[in-house]
Amino acid sequence: MEMLENLRPSLAWALLPSRRPEFVNQATKDYTGIQTAASLSDCLAVIHPDDVPLYLEHLNQVAAASQSCEVEFRVRHHDSRYRWMLCRTYPMRDRYGMLLRWVSISRDIQDRKLAESTLRKQEEEYRRIVDFVPACISVANAQGELVYANKVTVAHLGRLAEQIIGKGWMDSLHPDSLPIAQREWAASIRTKQPLDVTLLSKQFDGEYRWQRLTAVPLLDEKGEVMNWYMLGVDIHELVKAQEALEMSKHELTKIVETLPLGIWCTSADGQPTYLNQRLREHTGTTLEKSKDWYWLQNVHPEDREATAAAFMYAINTGTSYLMIHRLRIADGSFHWYEQRGEPLRDTNGQIKRWYGIAIDVDERVRTEERLRETRAKLARATRVATVAELSASIAHELNQPLTSVIANGQAARRWLGATPPNVKAATKSIEMILRDGRAADNTMQNIRALFKRESIRKSGTRVAEMVREAVRLVHEDSQRKNTSIECTFPERLPMVLVDRIQIQQILINLICNGIEAAENVGRRAQLRISAQSCVEGRLLIEVVDNGPGLADLNSIFDAFVTSKAKGMGIGLAISRSIAQAHGGHLWAENLPGGGACFKLTLPTT
Repeated sequence: MEMLENLRPSLAWALLPSRRPEFVNQATKDYTGIQTAASLSDCLAVIHPDDVPLYLEHLNQVAAASQSCEVEFRVRHHDSRYRWMLCRTYPMRDRYGMLLRWVSISRDIQDRKLAESTLRKQEEEYRRIVDFVPACISVANAQGELVYANKVTVAHLGRLAEQIIGKGWMDSLHPDSLPIAQREWAASIRTKQPLDVTLLSKQFDGEYRWQRLTAVPLLDEKGEVMNWYMLGVDIHELVKAQEALEMSKHELTKIVETLPLGIWCTSADGQPTYLNQRLREHTGTTLEKSKDWYWLQNVHPEDREATAAAFMYAINTGTSYLMIHRLRIADGSFHWYEQRGEPLRDTNGQIKRWYGIAIDVDERVRTEERLRETRAKLARATRVATVAELSASIAHELNQPLTSVIANGQAARRWLGATPPNVKAATKSIEMILRDGRAADNTMQNIRALFKRESIRKSGTRVAEMVREAVRLVHEDSQRKNTSIECTFPERLPMVLVDRIQIQQILINLICNGIEAAENVGRRAQLRISAQSCVEGRLLIEVVDNGPGLADLNSIFDAFVTSKAKGMGIGLAISRSIAQAHGGHLWAENLPGGGACFKLTLPTT
């Protein structure tokens, strides 16, 4: 059995006299995909149904003949296709001649079978080729005189067959082609090698057309030429098309090489096959240096992993490729490039190659970055001004009642400290203190009412659409395009009754916080967002990040509490207020393996 196991790549198995499988080698298991064979039916299951009786009869023949026999049958490959096998079965007997087992060893003969089938078809075609092929077929003797010409040849030349037979095959050639034909024909006569030449031949209407002439010698047993079998194919339109194609190719090459952007081409598996001149000169690289994924060495280290992942995703899925990353240029510096690629498919939808462009967007990206920084500074200044203005307004509104409270308090102390104490006057001062306190309270109530969200436009909203739209808004930021955000939702989720815009404000805040948490510790942000029904009438949304986690879970939702160097600490406080205004709840938990999980519950419709 060890010998059978080592017969790779041959397939081998052993059957007991009861025809129950005794052993199947690993090569058979790998080939058929069946790992266990407990009965003969398990073995027969991989044989083509039409060939099962043939194999069973083969076993009987082996047993009767007492010697090995061969049989050909089809076996199902693990890819579900049947392939032809040549099987030799040996009867193994004990010293008394009793059958111990059958041992079958098989090898794949699919290619041979296909070749035999092809050969049979070719033989059939060859018998009809002379009568049906749309080409000039003729036979010439060893001296080049025609001894046979088919009807197409006769029609092409516009002569009678009697006028052609016995003549040289070069009689109809253009004067410019005659020297070429004589030279090549002399070489074939001398070497007894086939002739293959393109010539201008005159047809029945006097017009010369390009024709490809091939001639193959038939040799006798002494190696001498008996006849030449000749085939002439009209390729006039092809030659003209090739000339036009060469001209178009030349013009297209000049256009592609001079366009003010990089153009590249790869094979279906991503192997670079072409870089235009501008891309080569601007990046200082060559096609050879870009092969086998070495082009990634010119991508900025921080962008390399995301770029490779995006390109492989496009190749594996056949979707459009779009990536903005930094690329090393000829002077050694890095420029921002926008890469776009589209697949070229054949008529069956199979990708044949990829075409793409590389656009230098360095100035645009840096301008956008400066614009974002300016906007951020302006937003921070606006927030500071708003807080200052709000503080001044609150101080102004409270200053008068508080001043009166202090004055009346001091007066009451003086009235009570007099000898004797003036209780009546002190009582009046205390009443004025109470009056001013109520005035201050009313002022605070008015300020609180000012910031209350009195109108929330709730409507039935699909959670998956709402979340994906928020993710898309985050990805529109060029700095966050490559952030990995995985969304997982069950097929059937109840709709939530919310103000879509306000809940998306919460989601965007949580997503941005998660991205910044990961980036602050030098990690590539990876977020997971999921949703599920939790309790009756409630739906739970979870946002999980891969940051360091939260130091204080109790205070992060307090106003003006933040772990960011430039944050105001009001985002989570406002988010919780929005959730509560919707009848929901927002809280956070630290995960055992690191990272934080923010959980948001919302009422369903």
